Amino acid sequence: KVYVEDFSRAVKMEPKLPQAASMALILGETYFEKEQYKESIAWYQKLKNQYDPHQKSIADFKTGWSWLLLKEEKNAQFYFLRVANQTP
Repeated sequence: KVYVEDFSRAVKMEPKLPQAASMALILGETYFEKEQYKESIAWYQKLKNQYDPHQKSIADFKTGWSWLLLKEEKNAQFYFLRVANQTP
């Protein structure tokens, strides 16, 4: 709980920190594991422009799964196709 609060505060205060993208992914994973899928989607997509290609693939893949678990198949399909179409 403490790191969630710390990471969240750090990302919101300084989104340009070099570690901010990694922290956003960790927060997305944390909310995904807690089955709080809307929160996980928000964190996975929060700093999408700062992700390296590997982080972007992870964020899109887990966003797709989050949408699927929310029974939003169209949104899930969009993110799964983004992963499938990414350049290796």
